[in-house]
Amino acid sequence: MSGEYSQKDFEGLQKPTIDALINLENKLLSVSETVSVIVLVLAFIGMFINVLHLIVLSRKSMMSHCVNVIMIGIAICDLVNLSYDVYDNLMYLTITEW
Repeated sequence: MSGEYSQKDFEGLQKPTIDALINLENKLLSVSETVSVIVLVLAFIGMFINVLHLIVLSRKSMMSHCVNVIMIGIAICDLVNLSYDVYDNLMYLTITEW
């Protein structure tokens, strides 16, 4: 991702301060990108596991208990949440300019 900071982003400050801020911001940007990739992988794993839970819980014999119906609702909400995480992180990782 080409979001690295430069000296013109910190005009009006002294050179040692600018260098320290550029170093810090670029490290934070790198950590942010790494965390986004990790979240993306974990979201895909979570979606796969939730689909398996839905397959098991949606059997006719499992639908007779109210706790299982609540668990189906939780799994559906979790799938929606994880799919948004996947979308959001894919958009973040594919942006080339801010």
